Amino acid sequence: MEIRVAATPELFRAEPGWTAVILDVLRFTTCVAAALNSGAEAILPCQTVEEALAGLRPGDLLAGERHSLPIPGFDLGNSPREFLPAKVEGRRIHSTTTNGTRALRAAGRGFCAALVNRAAVARRLARAGSPVCLVCAGNRGAFAGDDWLAAGALIDGLRRAGATLQPDDAARAAESWFLECRTDLLSALARSDHGRRLIAQGFLEDLELCSRLDLWEVVPEYRDGSIRNRPAPVPEGPTA
Repeated sequence: MEIRVAATPELFRAEPGWTAVILDVLRFTTCVAAALNSGAEAILPCQTVEEALAGLRPGDLLAGERHSLPIPGFDLGNSPREFLPAKVEGRRIHSTTTNGTRALRAAGRGFCAALVNRAAVARRLARAGSPVCLVCAGNRGAFAGDDWLAAGALIDGLRRAGATLQPDDAARAAESWFLECRTDLLSALARSDHGRRLIAQGFLEDLELCSRLDLWEVVPEYRDGSIRNRPAPVPEGPTA
């Protein structure tokens, strides 16, 4: 199974037969996992505030951030701690963020992964066996160590799921970074450029949640303009 890592969306090139996985661990893809784990119907990624406002239906929610802070007038920010069942269950969420939604739109379709749903996504990918490109959302076009860490975690998860990998140089480097940091993922996130900024803005509790490995069994898939939980079917057992 071939696996590549694109350190920023600008380095990603879609290829026939390849599956894209978008990583924005601080904090968009963690929010996606939190929302779907809490029973949200779908997340609709949007490039701009205006796009997020367009097409709202009764009951839809608005979520997102600019400069890591909630957007005035929106129902939710970009903190995974906000996406609780009482707020989001059964609801569609129009979301716009600085990096994550842009990376998703660049990929066109694929899966969303974070540390919190690493194992669930890895099992889905390993079962499919298609070549995979991990797309790090980065930070305004720059490399982001937090997404690099999550890419390495997913590669490790694929190995744990039984996949035989053919990694490129970037994938090997990302996996090495994760293996170096795996005993204290919170500290690794806190040392990243983005992590330090979030802590300075008062979001340490977000980092604590974002650092929890294999917390939720959700497989967010982005296609046809929305992200929905699409776990792999459970194989049927032998019949009597």
